[in-house]
Amino acid sequence: MDQAGDKTNNLMKKTVLVFMALILVLGCGLRFYNLKDKGFIQWDEAAYMMEAKFYKSVFENIKPIYNNLKKGLNIRTFVLEEIEGWSPVTVGKPFHTLLIYLISFFIGFEDYTGSVLSALLGLATVFVVYIIGKRLYGPVCGLVSAAACSVSGLHLMYSRSPLAEISVSFLFISGLYLFYCYIDDDKPKNRLLVYSGLLFGCAMASNYRFIFIVGMVLFFALIYLLIKNRQDAPSIIKIYAILTGASIIPPLVFELPFLVLRIIGKFPGGIQSYWESVYLLYIAKTVQGNLAPHTLFLKGLWTLEGPFVVFLLVCGLIVLLKNRLRFILFGLPIVLPIFIFSMLTRGDRFVAISISIPFIALAAGVGAAWLADKIKPNMKTATVIVGVLVILFYGAYNSRWVLPLQSGWKEAVEFINYEKHFSLQTSISKFYVGRKNCLVPPANVEDFVKLIKESNYKYLIIDWKKYYKKHNESATTGSIHCIENSLKPVKVIQNSVVDPIIYIDEMHSHTHVESLGFDWISSKKNVDKILIYDLTGIRDNPDLLNCKN
Repeated sequence: MDQAGDKTNNLMKKTVLVFMALILVLGCGLRFYNLKDKGFIQWDEAAYMMEAKFYKSVFENIKPIYNNLKKGLNIRTFVLEEIEGWSPVTVGKPFHTLLIYLISFFIGFEDYTGSVLSALLGLATVFVVYIIGKRLYGPVCGLVSAAACSVSGLHLMYSRSPLAEISVSFLFISGLYLFYCYIDDDKPKNRLLVYSGLLFGCAMASNYRFIFIVGMVLFFALIYLLIKNRQDAPSIIKIYAILTGASIIPPLVFELPFLVLRIIGKFPGGIQSYWESVYLLYIAKTVQGNLAPHTLFLKGLWTLEGPFVVFLLVCGLIVLLKNRLRFILFGLPIVLPIFIFSMLTRGDRFVAISISIPFIALAAGVGAAWLADKIKPNMKTATVIVGVLVILFYGAYNSRWVLPLQSGWKEAVEFINYEKHFSLQTSISKFYVGRKNCLVPPANVEDFVKLIKESNYKYLIIDWKKYYKKHNESATTGSIHCIENSLKPVKVIQNSVVDPIIYIDEMHSHTHVESLGFDWISSKKNVDKILIYDLTGIRDNPDLLNCKN
């Protein structure tokens, strides 16, 4: 190599180190800013924290649970009476909620604990994407991939949330990298296969939604390897036997307690095991079978990632197609969720493609490396610097809306002094006041009045969820509107609402909104308010209600 080439390479290496430090610092700031005060924006965020609280409560009560089993007492009754939180298999993401519980040993068990976990894993994903990109197509690919991931609007949205989207994408892409290293190395070590399989298993146990994605990518890789190396088929089958065996271990760990309880005849009725929950949540769901989500996904990518990253993404996918194994491992995780998998299940939410986010950044890096190779050597470093700066500045500016988001629910619960109350966001309320101290208001006005008189529940807290008509009947019919028409709120609290394209992610696509009967137009005026009503007057004088059911 000539002196000019050596000088260019040395300059590029120094540039990569400096900009990687900048990328990580910027990514850290975007993920952790205001995180402690954000609170719960969505119902699911608090639901996962409730599952993590279940782990906490179980381990704190492990001796009483054991004693109850020895005495032959009903374990389900004990759990319902003495254990806080919700069973970690209720939403099919037990490993994610276990991670939340584990990190609480270091930062405490607060409403921001799950968000801190996602922020840390999100930042780790930025570094992993850099490592993968650098190995596949060189330092330019790694640098641009890291930059795109660091300021990705979708990645930032989930990196600041207790949702399981960052956990599964981090575990999955890390597992694929180790698997690729095993296949690509001249002298591969079997421990890479074991580590890779364990990561795949943890990914599947972190988010049931992507079990098929993980399986399909590995299946296509198996078919490719068998076709390419027919003479070495027994070795390939052995590789997949090790990989599969390791990947089964994490899900099996969460199913094991249920198996043991069944064997000893102590399995409580009325609940599902982990795999039964996964089946009901995912496999048994009705096939959606339409293309409606794709316009939402493509619009979301264009809006949140930016035209430049989308252009690089398209270039990167074209380049990846030239290497079938790389496309299967790092391109299919983009194609399957966005264009195919979303038709097979409820795909009208950005969470349906959340596993693709780091792969999108990686493909953008591949496209950037391909373009950079077409530039004159003396212009390459400067061009890459400009490109990375464009991605960082545009991405940070485009994602600025996520930083000030702050829920008003903690303030609302503090206002009522953590007393028992009726709530439309039961997961949020129950996290703050305990599972037994919150109820969903009955839909029927007479039933609601009766419950108010018979209980010591003094307050009602409502927010935008009152606009749901079919999904949550009790939140919209009769009683809620009756209270609103009859009483004035004792407190109105501001509640952050995200940019409409993201807000749709919780309401979600217009198709989904219409199917729930959500009053999209009228709700946009009032979704940013939390209203607190004092029900004491109704308990003493039900005639205050001047509405009919």
